[in-house]
Amino acid sequence: MDNYKLCYVEENFAYFSDIGPEEAWGHDWNNTPYEHNAGRPYMDKGNWIVVAFDSCLVQPSYSYTNSPYSVADINKIGLTPWLRSHDGCTRIYAGDSIREFMQKIKEHGGSVYLKSGMGSIKCPACNCVEFGISVNLGPFLHFPQFIRATCENCNSTIDLLVSVTTSVAHNPNVRREDG
Repeated sequence: MDNYKLCYVEENFAYFSDIGPEEAWGHDWNNTPYEHNAGRPYMDKGNWIVVAFDSCLVQPSYSYTNSPYSVADINKIGLTPWLRSHDGCTRIYAGDSIREFMQKIKEHGGSVYLKSGMGSIKCPACNCVEFGISVNLGPFLHFPQFIRATCENCNSTIDLLVSVTTSVAHNPNVRREDG
């Protein structure tokens, strides 16, 4: 998973690709201000992973009505981070791996959410599929629901978004806890 690099951030979604930020492109990525012009990445080239996150880190448009940045500017590694803390000590740049992204978000008190799908869920930290997931399927469970998963190989934790299309009740990798 370290070969997937951060290429774009929009609201609370981060887009990672194995082609990297130098080759990734999207609609109006060369126009400023990016927050009013840029579209999501074109995903016809390379492989992509999109993660949701919750954090108090701010984007380059923070404190601007119209930022002086385009996505192309931000993706020039080192120019400005995609996300940063208010004091500037924590910075997430274009080209950071998913592992680096998750570590920095969590170190700053945030959470990263990976979409649970029909296939195996791979750990972004070690790329294995050894998750122990515990879900309370009581009468008051509403969807969508976030659940915490712990990788049994490297002990990393991720939060998964479970939607009504995900059948956790019939998944042999999910333990049911009634109560």
